[in-house]
Amino acid sequence: MVRENKLEKRLLRFLKYIVDNTDIEPTPQEKRMALASSIALESGCTRRKVGAVIYDKNEDLISAGFNQIQGTPCKDMYKQHKCRRKYLRNEKDKYSDEAKLLDHCKAVHAEQNALLNVKSEQTQRGTIYVTTCPCFDCAKQIIRSGINELIYMHPYPNYESLELMENNGVIVRKFEGVRSGAFLRFFGEENFV
Repeated sequence: MVRENKLEKRLLRFLKYIVDNTDIEPTPQEKRMALASSIALESGCTRRKVGAVIYDKNEDLISAGFNQIQGTPCKDMYKQHKCRRKYLRNEKDKYSDEAKLLDHCKAVHAEQNALLNVKSEQTQRGTIYVTTCPCFDCAKQIIRSGINELIYMHPYPNYESLELMENNGVIVRKFEGVRSGAFLRFFGEENFV
């Protein structure tokens, strides 16, 4: 019954967007994911642009990060494939497992960058918003940081990372709401974080 009421509320809210969106405010989660999506645009990665924002237990923004390429960009090193992982995948299929290919990514991941920018005592009981589901290594760092909630937008084929976080007390939720592409159309620039 409670779940049906939640679903009904969400559906009514989205219908209101479509019919008359003049008095609808974005949720805090929508604002935060829009911010993570905007930060992802800073990434130099040719394969996937990822953004992350961390809020402390008081819901104050304390850090942000994007997947950042160190040294020479992949597009300059691997012209045909534009990405080191893509290049390795085509090398006799010895790196065909997507999870193993992640080990060869040149980028420092968005979650890692966001966690590097803040002291661990600030992240205790905080929330991280990420545009893409974290990899296994980032999941371990999120657990170690004391963050107790992860909200991600896009799934990734590595579901072991979600299980690891859930098994270690991190609440994992898939983002629900207006995504960044529609955010300004629905809410206007004045509501952007």
